[in-house]
Amino acid sequence: MFTGPNTLPSRNSTLHGIECSVVYITRLLREVMARRGGKGCTLMPTADAEVQFNKSIQEKMKDLVYASEVETYFTNNETGKNTLIWPGMQFSFYWSRCISPVNWSDWVVGRV
Repeated sequence: MFTGPNTLPSRNSTLHGIECSVVYITRLLREVMARRGGKGCTLMPTADAEVQFNKSIQEKMKDLVYASEVETYFTNNETGKNTLIWPGMQFSFYWSRCISPVNWSDWVVGRV
């Protein structure tokens, strides 16, 4: 969960990418727990948010070397998609996980 999909930096520390993911998950849980009064819950992205995120990632990925015709361990040989590498700078990953407001319309909070 901390290292995928499309969360690993290609030119920076994997540990920093994991730290950003931990911060994001903590932000999500802190808010949900506050809303639910500390009670447990489920938290899932909406199907539309997941589709849009993956479409955006693959669009950004298409012109990068990680998605080229050359076979690498970054790409799935069956689909040709890269589901490992973040397609932007590490700063953009950090910003999206640690600074940008959470778009709560992309999430479904349920009861346990």
